[in-house]
Amino acid sequence: MRSFMERLLFPYLTYTRPPASLFGRQIRTAFIYTMNVPEEMIEQVSYDVLFGQNEGLLTRMFGHAETLCAFATLQFEDYGKMVFEYFDPAERIERRKTVFRRTAGRRSSWARAWFTHEQEQTHRDLR
Repeated sequence: MRSFMERLLFPYLTYTRPPASLFGRQIRTAFIYTMNVPEEMIEQVSYDVLFGQNEGLLTRMFGHAETLCAFATLQFEDYGKMVFEYFDPAERIERRKTVFRRTAGRRSSWARAWFTHEQEQTHRDLR
């Protein structure tokens, strides 16, 4: 991901004080993270710091950034075929059935609103 970020941001970077962006307008950007880590461990593994740094970079270049996280995701269809002792597979399967199904509508609404805004902005810019 780091090399992708560098390729994305480098063309707009200025070597000035303070750093500035050559990108000609502001756009809404977002990171969507899906991960094995439970939400309670985010600070312990310093992901909160990483997420903040990434948001800061995109905000500096493009004007806006958000983060959406999916924690403790289901990694395998059949945990019986894997060596997996970190977490209880039954809990992961149940979490997928309850938490992700319950929040699916919210994620869709969030994504729909974000993409609708981007389409409207692009349409205005093309005029």
